[in-house]
Amino acid sequence: MREKHQCCAHFVNPNGWSRSLVRCSKTGKFERDGFFYCGIHDPVAVKERDAKLDAERKQKFKDFVRSEQLKRAAPDLLDALRKALDVISAMGLPDEVTDNVVAEGRAAVAKAEGRT
Repeated sequence: MREKHQCCAHFVNPNGWSRSLVRCSKTGKFERDGFFYCGIHDPVAVKERDAKLDAERKQKFKDFVRSEQLKRAAPDLLDALRKALDVISAMGLPDEVTDNVVAEGRAAVAKAEGRT
């Protein structure tokens, strides 16, 4: 029968009054460099969790930066759309598709301005 080993990880006692170090009470399942670790404190598992969290944080930051770029560009895009719609309307094209595009564009401008 295999001998049971306790996890060798130590951490600050979260429940105590003092700042004492407490040893993890879980059974060590993984042996790394002669030390036993539980599934939580295994250096390989910790590295994988950290890499996953880092990737999620980076993606979240990219999404945030993209949304901020769109917020900064929104007034210019709105002005450009207004001008394009005015030009299309002034051309007087009798096309039904053109009328639909202009109507959709004007609805989008109204929504962006909070009029709908």
